[in-house]
Amino acid sequence: MNTLKPSRIVRSTVILAIILLFATASQSLAGKPGSGANMHSKIMNMQWWQNDAIAGPMHLTEAQKDSLEALSTKQRLAMIDLRADVQKAQLIMETSLGKDFNKDVSLQHLDSYVQAKSKFEAARMKMLIETRAILTSEQFTLLSKETKKWLKNKRFDRRNRNPQNRNNQPGK
Repeated sequence: MNTLKPSRIVRSTVILAIILLFATASQSLAGKPGSGANMHSKIMNMQWWQNDAIAGPMHLTEAQKDSLEALSTKQRLAMIDLRADVQKAQLIMETSLGKDFNKDVSLQHLDSYVQAKSKFEAARMKMLIETRAILTSEQFTLLSKETKKWLKNKRFDRRNRNPQNRNNQPGK
């Protein structure tokens, strides 16, 4: 059996976390002007196990796909509440910095914001861990490789859609 070195496991975990971050961020940013999410919302809102470019080589079983779908649904519902908690805490904190400023009150609101953000991030990482538990080691390695390729292609496509970037490419 092929064993992974700890550095490869960490690198693979980080890449999967990035995928989940993109999926989560695109849902929170979708529709906001200037967020860039409008252009990529179709891609970013797609679950990776439904994307043949990423999941095709992994040969997921129907049971794995069902588990990933159930996990995603459960997590997305939880993330709605957690994201709202972060946004509320941020608004309260920002408001406390206004004309009725009180340092102690503002610090308490900052603590509330940091706690809400921490819960949000912990939930994202928990989903990553639960996702990893559904996949085999080989599938997780493939997911890491396919995700790198997919992200690289998307960055390249995005750069080449901007006329300014086309004119500033090396060799032109």
